[in-house]
Amino acid sequence: MTTFGLFFALMFLNYGLACINFRMVARGSYLGTAWSDAAIAILGFTLIRRVAETDALVAQVGYVLGGVCGSLLGLYLTPERRS
Repeated sequence: MTTFGLFFALMFLNYGLACINFRMVARGSYLGTAWSDAAIAILGFTLIRRVAETDALVAQVGYVLGGVCGSLLGLYLTPERRS
């Protein structure tokens, strides 16, 4: 996988999970909060290692764009509940 693609994918997943996690917390979902917290923590180890190993600008661009797109998908997958 290319450097851009790797960092895009990692941050896409990270920010998507973070967005879903925020929604689970807001809903008071213990199970949803627990699984999304665990997934974020596991992914965090991979992210730390990968970021420490690179200084390429293309990695930074993938990192930023992946985060933005991941958040948008996370919002889409967890629509706001209306009362």
